[in-house]
Amino acid sequence: MEIAHIGYVVRDIDQSLESWIRSGYHVEISKTFDPIQNVFCLILAKDSEPRIELVSPGLSGSTPLASRLRRGGGIDHICFFTDNIERALEIERSNHSVVVCEPVHAVTFNSQVAFVVRQGGLLIEYLEQG
Repeated sequence: MEIAHIGYVVRDIDQSLESWIRSGYHVEISKTFDPIQNVFCLILAKDSEPRIELVSPGLSGSTPLASRLRRGGGIDHICFFTDNIERALEIERSNHSVVVCEPVHAVTFNSQVAFVVRQGGLLIEYLEQG
């Protein structure tokens, strides 16, 4: 499977962005607001390294990031491209992963995404291509 990006949780994208830029990253997809997940997202790229998705809480209300931010944020998930999100979830379920977010439209990617937690606790996102 090809890695789409590595998710990185921050309290404020705008404040965090400067240090990523100083580290050689550039903005590949500008900051967007995802109303379904109530988060802001931005995609960074650097040479041949995996993309980084910065994710921060929405303006108000509940967010799936609250518990992660209490732990200080940081690396949160690995996202893989998939041609068939339903098939990817079927395989994950057969391996005893728990689907924590069924497929939903993600504004940042203008595509479907879904999240699973594997038995070891690793959070995986699937991003459907094309």
